[in-house]
Amino acid sequence: MKVIEMCSKYLCENVRKAVLSCDLENAEEIRLRLNREVKIKYSDREESLSYKINKEDIENILGRLTQYSPYAFKEEINGGYITVESGYRVGITGTVIEDPGEIQNIKNISSMNIRIAREIKGCCRSVLKYIKGNTIIVSPPGAGKTTLLRDLVRIWSNEGRNICVIDERNEISGTYMGVSQLDLGERTDVIVNVSKARGFEMALRAMSPDVIAADEIGGGDDVNAIKSALNCGVNILCTLHSYNEEDIKTKRGIRELVESKVFDTYIFMNKNFSQNRIEKICDRELNIIWQGK
Repeated sequence: MKVIEMCSKYLCENVRKAVLSCDLENAEEIRLRLNREVKIKYSDREESLSYKINKEDIENILGRLTQYSPYAFKEEINGGYITVESGYRVGITGTVIEDPGEIQNIKNISSMNIRIAREIKGCCRSVLKYIKGNTIIVSPPGAGKTTLLRDLVRIWSNEGRNICVIDERNEISGTYMGVSQLDLGERTDVIVNVSKARGFEMALRAMSPDVIAADEIGGGDDVNAIKSALNCGVNILCTLHSYNEEDIKTKRGIRELVESKVFDTYIFMNKNFSQNRIEKICDRELNIIWQGK
């Protein structure tokens, strides 16, 4: 489903008219905020439209996204997003109803962020020969780390490795109605909407993976899950929100993995680099083995 088709299906008439005049094929996000102008985010700029979102727009779009049966999407909504065909993911915010420590509902939706899902097949080909073993992709937000991870999963899977993707927020696979909307290869299994710690446990017990892939590791539970997988002889492919070597060493759990030389390959990404935003690749000692331009 192309972006324009997604907008035609899920946006109400007034919003649809406003955004269809924009360059949607190069857009990264469509942001809808109650009583605010529609904003289109691109990689290098933001465009503000004159149309302001009202309550009826939000309610209409939510109905379309949930096929007018929000209860069927309750689990996703409570996670703060809804996934539709082709892997488009709509983040939502509003009034959270919590019963202690667990989200029961989100009502009075006030904002929606439509993130445009795109595959860039082959984006890792030029540097693939430098990537081996346990691999971590280090990137600031919005530089394309999930896109790169997805392409690595696809290629390794098609080359013969059994890979289990722990897709906690459904950003890697874009699973809709149980089917991955994005190409993760022939030998990839996906576990969606589960914590990484629980997902790792499920994968190790039942799927016998060669590689476990996960997005945005960070907490102590994630680190312990990685250790468990390593003890079982499983390779890790993951991403981390960070900026450089010094920054990752300040992150408590990650620092332990770095000092233990768990990762064989570090891929550092940066929006300022032209070659698929890959800045450099380092070995387990953090020595540079490939430098971008």
